[in-house]
Amino acid sequence: MQTSAYARISYLLSGTVFLLGAFSTFSIMAGDALGRVNLLYLLLLFVAWPVCAMLLLFLSPLLKQRASLTLQLINLPLWPPGWQQRLLQRKHQDDWSLQVFYLAQKLALSFSIACSLALIFSLLFSDIHFVWRSTLLSAEQIFPVLKSIALPWWFLEAAQPLQSLLEQTRDSRLVAPAEDVAYGAWWPFLLMAQLCYGVVPRLVSLGWARFQLQRMHNQAQIQSDTTPASLKNPSPQAPQLTPVTTPDLPLPAYNLLYWNVMPAALQASLYEVLGTPAQAFQGGAGGSLEAEQQALSSQEPLVIITAAWEPPMGELADLLQQGKGYLLPLDWNSETATWLPVSDHYLDEWRRFCKPLSQWQLIRAEGLL
Repeated sequence: MQTSAYARISYLLSGTVFLLGAFSTFSIMAGDALGRVNLLYLLLLFVAWPVCAMLLLFLSPLLKQRASLTLQLINLPLWPPGWQQRLLQRKHQDDWSLQVFYLAQKLALSFSIACSLALIFSLLFSDIHFVWRSTLLSAEQIFPVLKSIALPWWFLEAAQPLQSLLEQTRDSRLVAPAEDVAYGAWWPFLLMAQLCYGVVPRLVSLGWARFQLQRMHNQAQIQSDTTPASLKNPSPQAPQLTPVTTPDLPLPAYNLLYWNVMPAALQASLYEVLGTPAQAFQGGAGGSLEAEQQALSSQEPLVIITAAWEPPMGELADLLQQGKGYLLPLDWNSETATWLPVSDHYLDEWRRFCKPLSQWQLIRAEGLL
């Protein structure tokens, strides 16, 4: 389920970015009222944008506050709650930052491929007149920049910029356009610019990220194969693990604190098993400190429900130090509003977490399954 939610978001974002790249290129290639396309706009889209994005990618580790557009897209509240719950599990994995990097390269590659295809499509079915306009810049100033851009494909003479062509394709109100100018001759230069600055760098970075992910997976597999079975599945009676008890249900009068946001559709079946709480509070990232303190200060026994798949965090440990009660880790599928069995791996993590918290009793509610 974790991979499914991540894959769905990846496909949707890739498709959206692909359409955005195609729309951007088609919008520029449509040109003005006379069908003339501004060469400088295409250079901004095909060269300036991918170069700036690549520079930001390499400079981001040096920034104190990292801002990832890809991470912001993943965290959009538009995704179904079930996908967000499963992504929350994935964010705690060791390869999460590399997965975000991989997705960022995938999105950038989708954008560049869409731009390339839109350019080729426009050239096939339209008679494109490439011109350039600028009040401040002259052909003598622009030509060295174009020559520098074309350095990666210096061996392709047909795709090299020519100063004479640059001067002839300048669009000016004061000079009548010549009839024998090859206005479409810029397309090899533009296509190579898109391939060299947009497609190829992202293919390389995507391949590198894929290689690193595969290497991490192989290392984890080797480590798992060499780990003794006694460490993989510690005995329930091991001294470093607190026991798990199954209390008599439904519980008498009690208060309930949700550490994670639980779908409302599951709360009814939860109350059928545990009993209806006197009061229910929302804590954690989806709640407030006031609600947490109010739950701890109540005279009724307190039951805290956590998502079993989420690793125990220091914020929760600090909260538990202030009170006592029952800790109930649960697993669920938000998409289908069904309960899932808590795996032994997750349960052992919570048993280790609760070992120093003697005032808290780790419980399970078997009646939910």
